Amino acid sequence: MSSNKCRGTDLQNKHRGTASTLTRSEVRGGGRKPFPQKKTGRAYRGSNRTPLRPGGGVTFGPKPCDWSIKINRKEKRLAISTAVASAAASAVVVEDFVAEFAEKPKTKEFIAAMKLLQEREY
Repeated sequence: MSSNKCRGTDLQNKHRGTASTLTRSEVRGGGRKPFPQKKTGRAYRGSNRTPLRPGGGVTFGPKPCDWSIKINRKEKRLAISTAVASAAASAVVVEDFVAEFAEKPKTKEFIAAMKLLQEREY
């Protein structure tokens, strides 16, 4: 559980959270009332920058936010040590490659040696 939580925390802490939109108060313009409230026969409107109009602000758009969360020090250490231990268990250690290669190291010979090691392991 600890390593999974640590992985999720690490991914969430990489979240930049820089998306931003302008609200109706941040959009340029729209300070004056476009037409009188009464006696025009039209629906009243207080600003040209209302979210209902083109060129207006965004109602509930994203704002910059800090998504980072804390993970306990011991929990993080446990997750790292578990990950290292599981990686070490599946690692293959080769003592000497000199016997495998005759003169110079060749990629073909290296791939053949690795396949041979994989076959021996299973």
